[in-house]
Amino acid sequence: MQPSSGPSSWSDCPPGVLLRAAGRLQRRRTLRTAAPVIAMVGVVLLASWYSWPTAAPQFKPGVDVDYCYGDIACHEVVHRLGDLATGNVDATTRSKMEEHLRQCAKCRQVQTQLDGQIQVTPSLGAVAWQSRAHAP
Repeated sequence: MQPSSGPSSWSDCPPGVLLRAAGRLQRRRTLRTAAPVIAMVGVVLLASWYSWPTAAPQFKPGVDVDYCYGDIACHEVVHRLGDLATGNVDATTRSKMEEHLRQCAKCRQVQTQLDGQIQVTPSLGAVAWQSRAHAP
């Protein structure tokens, strides 16, 4: 004898069974839809985290914040002030540094402080940085 598949052989579900099944299906659908969005947010956050240190202002000795004037940053200007004093920079870099120094008061202040501490030996093209306390 075959079981009948008609509506007369069905029995009533206990209360709440259909609601729980519908809730489970809805949660699965939500997770299936949200998973790619969550993954994309994770990728964006990870990429932001990796690029953050280069985007943040850099703190260097003698300069509070690393600004960029004349297409050159403060830390580069401060690092190359000795080269600028001896003329050991190319024309493009010299013009960038001069433009930066015209616009940046902090770097001009560092340059003024270092001007009294630089001793140039033209025959060697060398620069010696001397502390004012140890200058002869």
